[in-house]
Parts: sequence; C-alpha cells; structure tokens
Amino acid sequence: MQFFKLVTRKKNEMLRALKLKILLSSYILKSEERNLIKERVKHVLILRLDDKVGDMIVATGLIKAFHENNIKVSVLTGSVCHELLSSSPLIHKCYLYKRRGKLIELDEEGIDLVIDFDDVVTFERCKLISRFSYAHVIGFNKDNFPMYHTSLTQLDENSHITERHKLVIRTLQLTSEKYTYFLPECLDAKEKVSNVLHGSTYSRFIAINPLTGSDDKDFSIEQTQFIVNHIKKYDEKILLILVGQPSKLFSMGIKNVVMIPDSTISVAVEIIRRCDAVISPDTSIIHMANAFNKPLLAIYNKRKLKDTGLVGYNLWSPNYPNANQVVFEERNINEVPISSIISLIDKILEPHTSVKNDIEPILTLS
Repeated sequence: MQFFKLVTRKKNEMLRALKLKILLSSYILKSEERNLIKERVKHVLILRLDDKVGDMIVATGLIKAFHENNIKVSVLTGSVCHELLSSSPLIHKCYLYKRRGKLIELDEEGIDLVIDFDDVVTFERCKLISRFSYAHVIGFNKDNFPMYHTSLTQLDENSHITERHKLVIRTLQLTSEKYTYFLPECLDAKEKVSNVLHGSTYSRFIAINPLTGSDDKDFSIEQTQFIVNHIKKYDEKILLILVGQPSKLFSMGIKNVVMIPDSTISVAVEIIRRCDAVISPDTSIIHMANAFNKPLLAIYNKRKLKDTGLVGYNLWSPNYPNANQVVFEERNINEVPISSIISLIDKILEPHTSVKNDIEPILTLS
C-alpha cells in the first residue's frame, strides 16, 4: 500500500511540474512587459494564501503604511487570518481564500496591484497569479516567472522578514514612519478574556505559549509544567494563562494555569494585549508580543525554513528591543535542559526589571 501511495505522489508531482512548465511557456508567449506606475496604485491586494498568522502579523506594518498613504488594502487569506483581520479599520476587505473558489468579487474591486510575499512556487500558485491579468503583480525572487511583473530580490537569512515589506514601501515611494504591526480589537474576544480575569487578584499576568505548528519547536509537557511550578514558587499571585489551541492545551494536563475554552486567534491577541510578559517558542505569539511591545522571552532552535532552506531564527526573530531571543543548539526544543530555560525566566521574574536589561537580544546556547 505504501508503495502505491509513493508512486501516486511522485506521479502527481511530475504532473504538476509539467503543468507549471506549460503554463509558463504559454504565459511567456502572450505576455507583454508591464511597468509599475506608482501613481496609479489606488487599491492593493495582499496575498497570504497559506494562512500563517505570524506572516500576516508582520504584513500589518505594510498595510498600515498603505493606509497612511491613502491607498486601499484588501487581503486574500485563509480562515484564521481572516478572523484576525476582519475587524481591522485599516483593511478595505478581507477575502477568504478557497483553493477552488471563484474570485469574481475580487475582479470587480478594481485592484491595481497584487503583492505575493511567499517563496512558494507551484502550478496552483502561478495559475492563481496569472489570472490577475488586470493588475500589476509584485513577487519576491520570481525572475523566471513572467506572471510576476516585478520581481524584488530579498533572500537573506541574516535580514529580518520585515525587510521585504520595507522594500515594497521603498519601491512604491510611500511615506512611512517606523515599521510597526497593528492588530485590531475583537470585542467578543475582549469580553471573553475580561470574563476570565474578572474577580481575579494577581500581582502580574504572564502568558505562556507552549506549542507551535511544528513538533521540533514545542515545549514538552514536563518543560511547561516545570516553568509553571517555578513561576508559582517565585510568586503564587502571578496569574499564568496558557495560549494556543484549547484542545491541545487541555490535553497537556498542565496544573496551576488558566486556559480559556473555545479560544480563538482573536482571544490569543487579547490575552497578549493585556498580559505583562510572554514566554513562547518560535510561533505567531512572538509577533503578537511585538505588536504590543510586551516583555518577551522567545525560545528558538536552528531549524531551516521549508520553502527556502534558510535558517530562520534571524529572519523570523522577534525584532524589537523589549524582546529577548535565545537560540539553542538542540534540534528539538523539548530536548533543551529545563535548567537553561529556568535561568532565563528568572530574569522576567525579577521585580521592576524586564528581560531586555539583563540578556543580550540574541543568545546561542548549547
């Protein structure tokens, strides 16, 4: 059975590669050079088809820059990012991307410019891009793909991912202040968090995010419980809330913490907005903490990014002064000795200090 699955997968990969080659050939024959005329850009569509929350949060800095320059911004993205941004006053419309869905409504919006930040190159992606024939399309590192009218070069693992977005700002000659993220309030999520906190008496409120979308970046149950116990020993009145998918968090069985049932991405935003400090491995919570300038302890490994093979801890670092990023040599975060993590958490717990005063912005520990 495994053999037939492997053969089928390989066959599908070859078919997609062939279809992409045909698509590129046909597009080259019928395409014509199209220059980017900055003055004509009145409505921009940003693509975030993979529905990655951290990527979307980083892009809100560019969305804010467009808004400040009186340029309408719409977003085409997945369900989680759609929820995250649907109430944003900076966004004209947030469209829900469906792989086989129709985009007639988008065609009627008068989009002048489409921006695709992904490094992904697939037949499906290129076919989608090619249908935006009425707009100028900007991509990154796409010189060999003619459906991208402008290909900006930015592929450096030692530069932060925001440099891509700042490059767009410079290319379009937008006036913009400091690049900062913007996350809107969700009234329902705000009320849900307020109801949980109502009546609680606590000295400080610390958010802990133990899980990510990748096993190699997750805290183990033992690490998480040890962190919780250590903080509680320091001060029993510190309120600890676990952030993440409720079903996964509840299955961990962590004691002496608060967890919010039916939590959503908007609830996570409101938790981070209200907390006093954040502890998290490499995931979207890092960038939420950036949006609200929260004292942060960010735990990273040296994993490589799937699409590019670049090492990601610089490219996707927290990237703000109130954050402290610690990069471990261990392949899996759950293999990091708990003593190494606890010594860093002690810096957060010291009264009237934040981590940034005591730890260098990036430490590599072995």
